[in-house]
Amino acid sequence: MSDALATLFAEACPVACAVDIGAGATVLPGDEALRVHVVFDASGIVTTGATSAVPVAPGGVFVTGGEPVTLTVNSPGFVVTGGYEVGGSVCDRVLRGMPEVVVAEPDQHTAGLTSMLGAEVRAGRAGHQAVMIRLLDLLAVTTIRRWLEHNPDSTVSWATAHTDPVVGPALSLLHDQPGAPWTVDVLARRVGSSRSALSRRFAVVLGESPMGYLTCWRMCLSADLLAKTDLPIDAVARRVGYANAYGFSAAFHRHHGVRPGHYRRTAASAAEAPRR
Repeated sequence: MSDALATLFAEACPVACAVDIGAGATVLPGDEALRVHVVFDASGIVTTGATSAVPVAPGGVFVTGGEPVTLTVNSPGFVVTGGYEVGGSVCDRVLRGMPEVVVAEPDQHTAGLTSMLGAEVRAGRAGHQAVMIRLLDLLAVTTIRRWLEHNPDSTVSWATAHTDPVVGPALSLLHDQPGAPWTVDVLARRVGSSRSALSRRFAVVLGESPMGYLTCWRMCLSADLLAKTDLPIDAVARRVGYANAYGFSAAFHRHHGVRPGHYRRTAASAAEAPRR
């Protein structure tokens, strides 16, 4: 099963490192769109320029994005941190509505992962960097997913729609095969529902029609393909379910307000601009 969160992490790979911290305040990096931090041997609070103090316990995991954060702890310890150079329409779809700091307090699930992570850092065995990256991936996804599930009114509804017995299987099909020639009839048959029941459930759970959701998802994917690959526009069109570049260009313009070629040139210029 694929979804927006899985798509975000499909090609992302953090640059991981361990940072020793002393008692008091430490500024942690945060220039990337997404960064995960795991605190060891200390407890304290996390603050950003616009966020009030958020408590974090030993073994606590927190995800930030967009700016550095200050971690203030009561004793020496270390932080394992990894930054993700992610961006684009899918990234915006996932991160929209999330606070600047999302904390996952230690529980049975994360405790096992953080224990393995701490052991890898302390032992420094061959391949430990690769293991650190995989564990940080798991912790980042777990932390974001938990926040999405616990705050259904604060974020986009697709995050919890996967639990719906009708909408969930339909979303899995649309996410896995965005380029397939979907219709409401075909989708309803694939999930064992009637056309009217499927449309009704989409309206209740997501606030839009099945084909409206599919169009939005296709436009998110195509925007990222235009920005991140050199695929010709007609190849991008076929990848997301359009028979030709003309129909795709019209749909893209309706959704994004610009033609695909203009969008690609603008994205390329932004990527080449030096960071401030």
